[in-house]
Amino acid sequence: MNEKEFTWVTIDSQVRSSRHGGNIVDITFASAAQGGCIAHTYIDERNRNYAHWQHIIRDLNQNQGFVLSNLGFKRRNQQVQFKNTTREPLIDADCKPRIEYTLNRTELVDRFYRILAEQ
Repeated sequence: MNEKEFTWVTIDSQVRSSRHGGNIVDITFASAAQGGCIAHTYIDERNRNYAHWQHIIRDLNQNQGFVLSNLGFKRRNQQVQFKNTTREPLIDADCKPRIEYTLNRTELVDRFYRILAEQ
């Protein structure tokens, strides 16, 4: 199964300053299909792909959570790339996320972990 067929739950987001100027948003995802796999993506407000993510980032800042699909792992030479500090896979920021549904982030994360515990 291709990871783009999985649904991913947004569980956290953090904004930080880029060393090149502007801001970068680090979005953390989890997928029950991957046994609770945690993944990240980094969205730079100065990049063209920001347009695919800006409405999600805006609503994440308002404590909305999302169930997203159409997200693939970032790959180099067909190898999945990982976040340096945690070895968690990176979601390719060039993907065009598809919103399956939205919910208050706290409630969404609680539901996700209950579903994961039942597996």
